[in-house]
Amino acid sequence: MLTRIFVALLLFLIPFLLYLGYIKLKRRAGDTLDSEEITPWLMLITAGLVLATAGVIAIGVFFDHDAGVVLRPPAFVDGEIVPGGPVEQPE
Repeated sequence: MLTRIFVALLLFLIPFLLYLGYIKLKRRAGDTLDSEEITPWLMLITAGLVLATAGVIAIGVFFDHDAGVVLRPPAFVDGEIVPGGPVEQPE
């Protein structure tokens, strides 16, 4: 679950990072930013949301997951931690 959140956040930030790189390169080349040239926040947010949504959908579609598996959480038994894992289901 944490992986999906991290991937979605990373995909959301890609347009912002690309725009930041564009601004840095433009300033390094000696170009000045026009006062009328403003940050396209709506476009950046929209592109980030589209990428994040597509990434979450792709994870759900392309990565294997077992819908019927029951997971047992880790437990503390007799002073030792017993690791969690899938529970075998009788058929």
